[in-house]
Amino acid sequence: GEPVPDHCQLMFLSQPTLLENTRKRFLKDKIYTYVGEILVAVNPFKLIQGLYGTEVMAQCRGKKTWQAACGPHVYAIAEKAYASMVRASASQGIVVSGESGAGKTEANKSLMNYLVWRGTGGAHRTGSSGAATLTATIMDTNPILEAFGNAKTTRNNNSSRFGRYTLVRFDPEWGVAGAQVRV
Repeated sequence: GEPVPDHCQLMFLSQPTLLENTRKRFLKDKIYTYVGEILVAVNPFKLIQGLYGTEVMAQCRGKKTWQAACGPHVYAIAEKAYASMVRASASQGIVVSGESGAGKTEANKSLMNYLVWRGTGGAHRTGSSGAATLTATIMDTNPILEAFGNAKTTRNNNSSRFGRYTLVRFDPEWGVAGAQVRV
């Protein structure tokens, strides 16, 4: 049948049906699929036009994860965290996990772009260029950090040997106040 955006929608949830649904979505350049509240991403190892950007961000702003027009997306996960932070007035966390070369750094850039975009008013205060600049400043710490603990593996010539914790601080009006990277 047709692929579904959430593996939990499959009539029979098993490893083969999950893999087949993921394969069918991947072949249509749909690299994100939910498993309930979890987002599964498959690295396409290519640029997919229209997958990212302020137009896609706007499709997620103020939407529940399953209501975002773009379908399963890293931006929808970031929106859920942002909305939960505002609603509960409490810190939120997003865990990005995967093997070496899986695309964790790129996923983190997308998450950061969205959170900074959202925290700058979602194109109302500083626009996407301001969000991209702040995200770039935060992500520019990566080469410095990676100089202290990378190794060559069979899958990645420059694999990090440590976890990274990126803290984005928001002010009382839920605007971005700063960021900090810890290892």
